[in-house]
Amino acid sequence: MYYESGIEVKLHQNEMLLCRMIGSLRVLSSTNNNFKKSETNVKRGQKSQLEYDIDGVLGEYAFCKHFNVWFNFDVRYVPNSWDAMLLGKRFDIKSTDKPNGGLLDGMKINENIDVYALAFINGDTVTLKGYLPRHEFIKDENIQFVANGNVYLVSEDKLKRFKR
Repeated sequence: MYYESGIEVKLHQNEMLLCRMIGSLRVLSSTNNNFKKSETNVKRGQKSQLEYDIDGVLGEYAFCKHFNVWFNFDVRYVPNSWDAMLLGKRFDIKSTDKPNGGLLDGMKINENIDVYALAFINGDTVTLKGYLPRHEFIKDENIQFVANGNVYLVSEDKLKRFKR
């Protein structure tokens, strides 16, 4: 369904369990390979790394489910990777559980991303809020200081809406 606030994707109980499992395995894999998430990920809240990773997987999965594109089940950390391919564009799906959360990413730029998308996580419903091409997101005017450092941040109202 498409709403002014975005595209709502309802996840079934088994899909939620699958996403939780993949998120948990990604944290375990990163820990076992001595990869420190804090070096590349933007953690701006009180949730655990596990909760952030599960939210990330929920957003990625919902995006792939809605657009009927391949979901990456890999649990290994791959530097400079992307989350989904849609219409020949490599997407990085950013997730938040904050109702007024914006599209946010750290200062480390991944040259392999063409488009950034925002997913809002609310229980078993993921709302795909919108997207921005890389050249509109990664620019000086979008740099803001949040919590403990600079990030790229664009409010939800400035995102482009997905079309059906």
